[in-house]
Amino acid sequence: MMEFLRSYCLGTIDEAHRERVEEELFADPAVLEEIDEAADDLIRDYLARRLSGDEREQFETYFLASAQRRQRMAFVRDLLAAVENASRETGKPASATGRRS
Repeated sequence: MMEFLRSYCLGTIDEAHRERVEEELFADPAVLEEIDEAADDLIRDYLARRLSGDEREQFETYFLASAQRRQRMAFVRDLLAAVENASRETGKPASATGRRS
């Protein structure tokens, strides 16, 4: 399911599947949490340069077309930087991977 939602966030699924996801959003609030998790994973992968060329292009042209998503990316980027800075200051490796369990 996560790979499907990742494709949803990148805008690479067909219209019928997109509509199905959006209908499920109204029926089940947990779907929004799953989409948010997929979006956060995409952001972390983008910042870590782990996206393929095609995924990176979709991320930059589709995902980041939304001001809300650009703000979300800035928040995640700043949060990861703060965790990294804190781990350097304490001399302890960052225990947070940035991924949800």
